Formats: sequence, structure tokens, C-alpha cells
Amino acid sequence: NDNGNSNSMSRPVLLKASLYTASFLLCWVQYFIANFISDELWHNYAYWVSIVLFNPLMGFCNCLVYHRVKIIKSVARCRNYISTRVKKGEEDQEKVADTAMITS
Repeated sequence: NDNGNSNSMSRPVLLKASLYTASFLLCWVQYFIANFISDELWHNYAYWVSIVLFNPLMGFCNCLVYHRVKIIKSVARCRNYISTRVKKGEEDQEKVADTAMITS
């Protein structure tokens, strides 16, 4: 069933393309708007600061999209590590409390 294989690949490709498009829109739409109505926005300092901040972030956003799967796996690994350390710490505290009760 060849149709199933192409469909299984098209969903991740669509998601990645959508994320790249969203990063482009996040970083550049304000700049394009400013080109058309810059006379009205001339005294809006916050708008120009947002352009200066978001416009150079295009590469960073693309990097996040490109490494999205690795980032998700790393975050999951860190959460798993932290939760096991917390559980181990709770078990150690219970053992200490049990020994303190036995000795007293």
C-alpha cells in the first residue's frame, strides 16, 4: 500500500513547513507593515523596538524548527531524569524518617 507510506510522510513535512512559515511571519510581517505605514508608526517607539528585536530572530527560529525533534527528545530526557531524581530523593527521605522513628 504505497498510499499509506506517502501519507505518513506528508504530515511531518506539512508540520515542518507550517513551522517555518510561522517563524517567517513572526519575524518579518511587522517589517513589511512598517514599510507601508511608516508615517503613521513614526512615533511608536515600541513598534520599532519590536521590529529590531524580532527581525534578526529569523535564524534562531529556523534553528528551533530544524532541531525541533532533538529538542523535544532532550526535554523529555531531562524531565525523566528530574522526575527519577525527585522520586529517589523522596524515597531517601522516607528511609531517613523510618530510621529516625525506629531509633527513637
